[in-house]
Amino acid sequence: MSTSKYRVFRLQKIKGVQVFGQAHTSLKHSELIDEAKKFAPHKQLLEIQKDYINIIKIVPDKIVYLDALNGDRTKQILVNDEVIEKEDKILSIH
Repeated sequence: MSTSKYRVFRLQKIKGVQVFGQAHTSLKHSELIDEAKKFAPHKQLLEIQKDYINIIKIVPDKIVYLDALNGDRTKQILVNDEVIEKEDKILSIH
């Protein structure tokens, strides 16, 4: 049985995701439209609308998953194929 490096995440109830890295758009890199066609569920629509659609490709350096349900502010951070868990301390004022 193979194990995926992504299984360590508790992804059942994620409240937010932040992605950090290099972003490229089809405005400067028109070849991104052809690349997007490989992954698009409706390739014909992408071909028809190619003059009106802008593609954004993000090559991530770091991805932060936030488990913010029920006051839990635990962040799971994926950097260089390693997962780091970090708990944020929040002062609650009532």
